[in-house]
Amino acid sequence: MRIWPSIEIDETEYNLAHLTGKEFSYRRAATQGYPERIVRFYLEYSNHCFTEHFGEHEYEHGPEHEIRYFCSKRYEHSKGIYDLIKKVVSENVFMRLTFNEHREQFYYLEEYYNDTDYRLFIEITKSNHENSDVRLKVVSAYEPRPESAAVGGKGWFKFFKIVDARIDGRKLETKRRR
Repeated sequence: MRIWPSIEIDETEYNLAHLTGKEFSYRRAATQGYPERIVRFYLEYSNHCFTEHFGEHEYEHGPEHEIRYFCSKRYEHSKGIYDLIKKVVSENVFMRLTFNEHREQFYYLEEYYNDTDYRLFIEITKSNHENSDVRLKVVSAYEPRPESAAVGGKGWFKFFKIVDARIDGRKLETKRRR
């Protein structure tokens, strides 16, 4: 389980304990294809939830030692990501399939989160943790800038359609472009 150490910047300590990996369960109602069941999730976060590409306070962490910069705005928003994830799960929201360096990610836009739009990018995979069925990794979360482009992708899927495919080891069917 990843534990993020606190950061001290200009004599202010930023506690990152809320971004510690965690396990949670959700009772999923029966559908035509699946009986009622409890789905166990393992949730983890990347440093992109509290850092960005530029800034004043360099932050280096992880095996690649990717250089990022601490962002107090992203940090403040990150305190509510777990609640947003629970909303994604409980409301079975539509998520857009998108790619980052050939890795599948799913995009969700929460409108009016802390008086702004807020983008979540999540990797959803079958879990290799014994106490969970599905791994959710928040790979990035941020308020888009006015100049930010729309997020492209290859289709929209309900959250539990993605989860079912991951648990069953199936690929999601996407529409082919002509």
